[in-house]
Amino acid sequence: PRTGEKEVVVQDRDNQLYLIGHDGKILWKKRLDSPIQGEIHQVDLFRNGFLQLAFNTLYSSYVIDRNGKEVAPFPLQYKTPITPLEVFDYESNREYRFLFAEGNTLHLLDKKGQEVKGFNQSANGKPLFTPKHYRFNGKDYLIYSSNNGTFNILHRNGEPRITVKGAYSFSNNPPLVLGNLFMFTNTDGTLISIDEKGGMTRKNLSLTEPFYWGGNRYVLTSLSGNILTIG
Repeated sequence: PRTGEKEVVVQDRDNQLYLIGHDGKILWKKRLDSPIQGEIHQVDLFRNGFLQLAFNTLYSSYVIDRNGKEVAPFPLQYKTPITPLEVFDYESNREYRFLFAEGNTLHLLDKKGQEVKGFNQSANGKPLFTPKHYRFNGKDYLIYSSNNGTFNILHRNGEPRITVKGAYSFSNNPPLVLGNLFMFTNTDGTLISIDEKGGMTRKNLSLTEPFYWGGNRYVLTSLSGNILTIG
């Protein structure tokens, strides 16, 4: 809330969504159509300091206000499963973009729930994860891996930006950017790094499936068996 007090949002096994206040009291509950996929994002659609919750379930894209009311035109419903929601604020001006995949289609919506004109919706294969947005050296990139073995680096309008040759057996870990390198791992524990010109390097991390690999712009982490590596 605007008071700065912490609240908790949680969904139970019956798909009920709860907002719980700082004192442990349930402020409201709302039944959703299916389990939430991925993160719940906080957005300020009306630029007035009142925050909303934005997220995807298996078949719907929701925006809900602090009182548990749906913000029109949400929820938007889809006939086939959709991926978790990613929310971008390119210029930090709360002109949000909502991105997710439905099969081989990429949906990029504005904060009014409308498809953004000029965005290429055709994915290269079926995205394994919702594309992530990164910006460095004054350029925007959307990156994702696909079930056909391709690794895709796009302009923010959805058009290809860097061509990555080859087909890959991606691990069950989303790609990321470290510094100015695009990175992902294969099922055999190989780390593949790609620079802005499409140059590629490979490194054997000696990871054994199932393994966790991830990080942020500054540090990598991995967990293989009982070995945790940071940095």
